[in-house]
Amino acid sequence: MSVVQKKLGPYFDDRCFRSIAHELTVMGRLKVYGGSWNLLGVKDLPNPFSDHLLEATVNVTGFEPLESNIAPVVIPVENTTREVPLPTETIVAESSSRSVRKATLDLGLNQQLPKTHPLIKMFVATLKSVHGEESAAATNYIANVSRVLHFVHTHLVETNNPPKHWVDLVSTDVEVYERYMTLRENTGQTKSTTTNYMKNLRTLFEYVLKSYIYTDPTFPKGFDLCPCVHTVTKIKLLEHQLGLVYKRKTKQLPGELFSRKTKEAQALPQHTEVEASVKKIESNITECLTELETLFRNDGTVSVRSEKNGTAEEKKLSSLWRKTTSALMISILWTSKQRSGVVVNMTMGEWEARRHHLTSAIITVSDHKTGDKEPASLVIDEEMELSMMRYYHLRIRTGYKPVNFFVTNRGEKVTKIYDDLNKIYGANLSARIFRIMTETSGRSHDSATSSMVAKALQHSENTALKFYRLPATDEAMRRQRSLDAVTHTALVKSFVDKHFEDFYPLLPYSKFPSPDEALEKITTHDIYESYPQAVIDVDYVLGLRDRFDYHLQDQLAGILYDEVLAAGYTKTNISDHAITDVARSSKIHHFLVNPKYRKKMIKKVIAKFV
Repeated sequence: MSVVQKKLGPYFDDRCFRSIAHELTVMGRLKVYGGSWNLLGVKDLPNPFSDHLLEATVNVTGFEPLESNIAPVVIPVENTTREVPLPTETIVAESSSRSVRKATLDLGLNQQLPKTHPLIKMFVATLKSVHGEESAAATNYIANVSRVLHFVHTHLVETNNPPKHWVDLVSTDVEVYERYMTLRENTGQTKSTTTNYMKNLRTLFEYVLKSYIYTDPTFPKGFDLCPCVHTVTKIKLLEHQLGLVYKRKTKQLPGELFSRKTKEAQALPQHTEVEASVKKIESNITECLTELETLFRNDGTVSVRSEKNGTAEEKKLSSLWRKTTSALMISILWTSKQRSGVVVNMTMGEWEARRHHLTSAIITVSDHKTGDKEPASLVIDEEMELSMMRYYHLRIRTGYKPVNFFVTNRGEKVTKIYDDLNKIYGANLSARIFRIMTETSGRSHDSATSSMVAKALQHSENTALKFYRLPATDEAMRRQRSLDAVTHTALVKSFVDKHFEDFYPLLPYSKFPSPDEALEKITTHDIYESYPQAVIDVDYVLGLRDRFDYHLQDQLAGILYDEVLAAGYTKTNISDHAITDVARSSKIHHFLVNPKYRKKMIKKVIAKFV
């Protein structure tokens, strides 16, 4: 049976074709044993030699296997990690990130499939049509998917099951994908990064099932020349299983996020410390610019690049350029609290098109992380504008092609702001730290201010609450005060309700105090001193007045009836106005002051005449 299956290839999965093949073997008087035809009414023959077969202790050579219609192709895989540029939108230089990268490199988890791999080529073409030719996000998606598929490819080769087609990579066991994610997490990768990998894989599977199985002419076909149902089902099964893994990982995100925010809150620097560090860096800007202008002279185009065998003057010029660039960039980030990509991607044209308002200059940057939603604005003062103008005049004389306002000494886009900052000034600062500090401090302000802060930082309030606002001491105290206010208020109100007649005696001719006087009776009592956070307002006092009038309304109705009766009113001439006039003339009009019980009181008096 194995010989028949190999000969038929994918057509064996088709029942009609399998039935025809069985009829041909019957016509040829061939007995096919050792497997099942899976056909109704067809008797399967067992292997007659199974009882006589022994396990071979030595390698036995035999006939070459029959050729298959799909020849196995082992795709050579090289380490192509460096060929795929990493996105440079969020530029953070942290020791933990470096250690994770080093660990994954040592384990070979960063190796990627070659760009010429059929599946990668189709994925790249699709992402180009979605994101454009040069997209950092698309580059990141491709790199993530390529790393995972390289690991799957390596696993299949090591298990003596080399992939014959790219479909084998997306129809294997889900445990291979899970093992890759587990290995990366064991090196220190966060659950958030893992979910990003899973999202990219789900995107790939979506494109495979909706497009690649139809557009790729090499995809396995069934008897009807349509995509093989069995193969497509295996892909769908793996996609579903990866979806379950993705859901499990997303459920683990909140716990990891809370732990990270707790650690960040403990290590978050004070505003005064950061301000002092930034001021120290800014103090070098003017001096460095002056030295640069001296070294540039009037020589036209000047190269600020230096080599190892360069002269001392070239090395000094290169060092001054790096110092000035780093200092200007971190100063702008501290003032604007924008993401680092805003300053990195600011162009010469955007600087030249800056607008002025009084003593400030506003630069609008279009290329940044959320640039598709709204441009980012950088507001700088006169002093910073003057420094940037001096830098601009030097920048145009370097002759470098990139349109970026800030460039490295080699004329390239700045990709390691914080590494350079740490090396040159020894300052461990970043735009993320600035943004976290601002959002965390903004919690103490009103909702309108905190909302405006989130909008200025180019994200929503939900994003600010989830990722930026850390659990600070003053915030914890504000929350505790709110809890104390609720508890103290409940205790004071409970005490007043229990000793109501001690505060407001239920005497028929007595008037309930005015709201201010009633409130003062409570706030001057010893109970209020015991629970000073209690909040007692006028609405609560008005409720006490209703209670006071409710308990006295029967007695007050009796007194008012006697007064009306003494005034000569009878059943025939009694009315609402008559009762009101009698109450006013008898100076007990306060009986009818409460609008909630006025009509009830009058009805009770009239009812006594019936």
